[in-house]
Amino acid sequence: MVKHLKKVCKTIISTLIKFVGFDHIFPESEVFIMGNSLLKTERKKHLIVRPFPERDEELEDIFRTYDFELMVYFSNYITFRGTMEGEAEKLRKVLSYCKRSKEIHVIYLTGPEAGDAATTGKTLLVRGAENLCCQYGKMYQIPVKIVRIPYLYSGVYKEDYFYKMFAAIRSGEPVEIQDNALNLNWDVSYDFDAEDITYIVELATDYQFQNVIFRQEGVAVPEV
Repeated sequence: MVKHLKKVCKTIISTLIKFVGFDHIFPESEVFIMGNSLLKTERKKHLIVRPFPERDEELEDIFRTYDFELMVYFSNYITFRGTMEGEAEKLRKVLSYCKRSKEIHVIYLTGPEAGDAATTGKTLLVRGAENLCCQYGKMYQIPVKIVRIPYLYSGVYKEDYFYKMFAAIRSGEPVEIQDNALNLNWDVSYDFDAEDITYIVELATDYQFQNVIFRQEGVAVPEV
């Protein structure tokens, strides 16, 4: 799973570089990847990878030390139910440094929530982060692109929702699925005698269903 996720991230980065034309315009340019991408720095491929620094001094040191033309920012919203706290402030700090050099292109890589029709607290936060990118781009002529992709899942990233859920299962802790965080659906069944059909839905950690973590009876529609 780790190798598969890293391959996905590398494919995303390669596609994004082609998307903004860096593979042709700046073939030898450094690309800085910030956030929890599970990737590693590869000097031969001109990739510099860092998690978001904990201190402002470390962030300032990054922009002073490295000479890069493209930054790919991995949002917290790229993982399912990712941490929402501090995202806008971190993004603002990065964009503030980028505005000092209008030669730095920025790709904000985020999840799909902003495109949801329903408005929730999280969609407002995600849209706010995207609006922040747009505002900085217009006000300071920063080349910013926002790219929404499906959620990335990880079996090793400890902040991942499913990592936490299955870690709790392995340790015997109770698991609670909240706020419709998990949606299940299946094909509709039909009864030729026109009788009502209801479903029993179970979710387990093993194929023999010895450890059931979710059960619901009397479901009238093929979705929970």
